[in-house]
Amino acid sequence: MTELPEAAEEEIQSKGKMTPTAYMSMLALAFSFLALLVSLYEALAVRAEQKADVWPYISISQRYNEDGYAIVVANKGVGPARIQNLQVTFNGQQFKELDNVILATLGKEKAFSYELYRTSVIDSGVMSADEEAVFFSVPWEPRTQQLAESWEQGLDVSICYCSIYEDCWQASNRTTEPREINACRAR
Repeated sequence: MTELPEAAEEEIQSKGKMTPTAYMSMLALAFSFLALLVSLYEALAVRAEQKADVWPYISISQRYNEDGYAIVVANKGVGPARIQNLQVTFNGQQFKELDNVILATLGKEKAFSYELYRTSVIDSGVMSADEEAVFFSVPWEPRTQQLAESWEQGLDVSICYCSIYEDCWQASNRTTEPREINACRAR
């Protein structure tokens, strides 16, 4: 039998083993992959922080005081709210005009004249953080109480709004918290 030279014999035995260079290469590859994962996680955390920094929070409330009755819309968040649409429903029926809701509530003979109450257009545009708008107000008198009591039971003012990052919510005077939704319906 012929003998192999010593160098050839060592090479045959080392074929199944990793060299120190191979170990270092594998270790560098593992660290690179770990660095990539950390970078992705950090990017997601920064994105979430950016969204939180401009989070709008629309609140719709009814106010009663010695001056009268009002429905107030406020952005209590830290970022602007892009108002997409507003819906007014009374006793299950949707209305396009607030005047018609007043007529449905009080009847034609008791309805307020246009000079007595005021409204604001809120169904489009941007509401800044800490901005407040009076959607409807009327001075206090006997029929105001009837309107307020009826609206307390049956009026639903609902606003769909989005952040600058296109995250959207539906707020209502019937709920305590806005509900996150995928997108606002087209007008």
